[in-house]
Amino acid sequence: MLYSLNKLLLNQLNNVHMNSKLILKYIFLLVKTLRTISIKRKIIILPAADQGSLGDEAMLLSLHSHIKNKWPNTPISIIVFHRKEPNNLIECKPLYMSEFFRWGSTKCKIKFLLSSINCKKFFIIGADVMDGFYNENESLKRLELASMSAKVGVPVNILGFSFKKTAKQSCIDAFKKLPTSIAINNRDCYSHKRMQLAGISNANLYSDLAFLLEPSNGKEQYLATVNEWIFKQNKEKQLIVGVNLNFTMLYKKIENNKKILDIFLRLINLILENKSISILFIPHDRRNNSFQLSDWEVSEYIEKHLAPTLHSRLCTCPQEMNSKDAKYLAGKSNIVLTGRMHLAIAALSQGKSVIGLGYQNKFNGIFKQFDLEENIIDANKIIEPDLISKALNKKILTLNIDEEKIKNSIEVVKSTSKRQLDL
Repeated sequence: MLYSLNKLLLNQLNNVHMNSKLILKYIFLLVKTLRTISIKRKIIILPAADQGSLGDEAMLLSLHSHIKNKWPNTPISIIVFHRKEPNNLIECKPLYMSEFFRWGSTKCKIKFLLSSINCKKFFIIGADVMDGFYNENESLKRLELASMSAKVGVPVNILGFSFKKTAKQSCIDAFKKLPTSIAINNRDCYSHKRMQLAGISNANLYSDLAFLLEPSNGKEQYLATVNEWIFKQNKEKQLIVGVNLNFTMLYKKIENNKKILDIFLRLINLILENKSISILFIPHDRRNNSFQLSDWEVSEYIEKHLAPTLHSRLCTCPQEMNSKDAKYLAGKSNIVLTGRMHLAIAALSQGKSVIGLGYQNKFNGIFKQFDLEENIIDANKIIEPDLISKALNKKILTLNIDEEKIKNSIEVVKSTSKRQLDL
């Protein structure tokens, strides 16, 4: 009966005057009433972004695994906001909301509310998209959906996110207006402190969701070449450095793409001057645009312009890989040098030391959990590649100290991450 009513209302949406606040108010009351008699069958997820980032995917897959373990037969709806399909690694029903995120479509609001009638829980993956830094409008829209859900009685959980010093005032104000029933969870102590200083006192402190992701077994055929290369490096007693260099860490700092690529290439050459080192290049983001190249495009440039005599000591991961594969490969490295925070998390989760090329204070809170803040190098220092290569060579001499710190902290960090899912 509820399904039929829901379908009937959705079919009539085209006849609704889209600016009618009265209609929206009526739908709120209707959904709230129907929720009192409906069976709560469904989970709705708002991911951090559309497909492309393996870091965002790691958080989504971690959440998906939790849902399937706790509610094995529960259907999942994933909100899609840029007309792209949801992640194909997850069985789900897409809930298309692009018009809402673009211009606040009332039709989309009604569709979302009707989909909430039988919603058991609404999870929002907060990541780095809640404070307005990248897109103020999208952050506000996320908070609006959280508020709408809570007002009709859906339990809402905003999962571990960062909060920058530069958070938009409009987002701060929106957080303060959220219903108190919403679970607000920061992923690091610095973000938590910033929220408190901004007057948002009901935020909780946990850890990043991606710590819970299980690595793949590495047996997919597309990883065969990489596995063979890793086996050979281990046999020759080479030290494998997992590396990620990307344009995001230099966001609006260096405008010339060619200059950035040549700096990256210079760094790789300097690292490989140490003949006991081999480099496993681990891209972590497929997205590109007119301003920056994807991680894979960076790796292709380096491979193309690297001296032929060095090719045997460099390997790039295949584009087919997913976030679980990236975690598997991070675990095969002896140390990771990365400008992607979630690749750092993939390595730390498996007891591997990391040097983080930090930007926007992304690494500080995560590394503090392991007493490794001294391992952060400002990404702007990339213009001095010799400084970074020297830091790497120095760190290699004391890997056992880092590994012991990580071993002493990782189970607490994972436990802290998991607890936020049960709020």
